[in-house]
Amino acid sequence: MTGAARGFSVGLIVAVAAVSGLALGWGRDESESAAIARVAVRHAREGGDGECAGRPGAGVWLVVTCGQGAERNIYRVEKDGRIAEAARGGA
Repeated sequence: MTGAARGFSVGLIVAVAAVSGLALGWGRDESESAAIARVAVRHAREGGDGECAGRPGAGVWLVVTCGQGAERNIYRVEKDGRIAEAARGGA
């Protein structure tokens, strides 16, 4: 294998590993504000109304509450940014 081919192969392997790591969420350390904003966007996209606020959660990183009263939705968010659970109607 020539030097150029070897360099290309190593570069390709590094690129594939980097893309795979990003796709799996490695290195993702989202701030609380960014997580709440992302949940608010999802809430609005699903037809929800009202503001969203977050607080530390028991068993999860954050609990984000959007809306009020019977229209309230609660999202339990893991540290990696995944929504572990979404309860509709204030349950």
